[in-house]
Amino acid sequence: MSVVATIRRPGARPLSRPEIERVLGSSPSFARDESGSWRLVSAPSGTELFLNVENDQAWTDGSTAWLEGAALGQLRALAVALDARVLGEEGEDITDAHLAAAAAPTRSAGKTAGVLAAILGIVLAPLLIVAAVLRLPWILWRITRQK
Repeated sequence: MSVVATIRRPGARPLSRPEIERVLGSSPSFARDESGSWRLVSAPSGTELFLNVENDQAWTDGSTAWLEGAALGQLRALAVALDARVLGEEGEDITDAHLAAAAAPTRSAGKTAGVLAAILGIVLAPLLIVAAVLRLPWILWRITRQK
């Protein structure tokens, strides 16, 4: 299976090859190889991810690894630097959809429950101690009164 993502600028001002290559060249995340293609330097281990550049767009080499966390983040950063969008194979805009998911990770129920338990422990422990100290004289009075 392959997935091609394309970086394009919508509207009347299309991207230019020199503009794309200038941004790629200034990014430490990309390096130009001997064939002239751009390679993602920080690619997930065991994969080589290439970005192809044309006159008005840049597109991925088809590897599904481009749509994973860090690699997709590099595509988004490149699109932002170019004032462009990341588009999926069918032309759907995947810039913001994946950005929102990455920006707001969901918490697992275990972490949330742990945080709530810690907060309750911090708040309730002093209240229980105060209640016990205030109640102790009454309890002692009741015990001594019954004898």
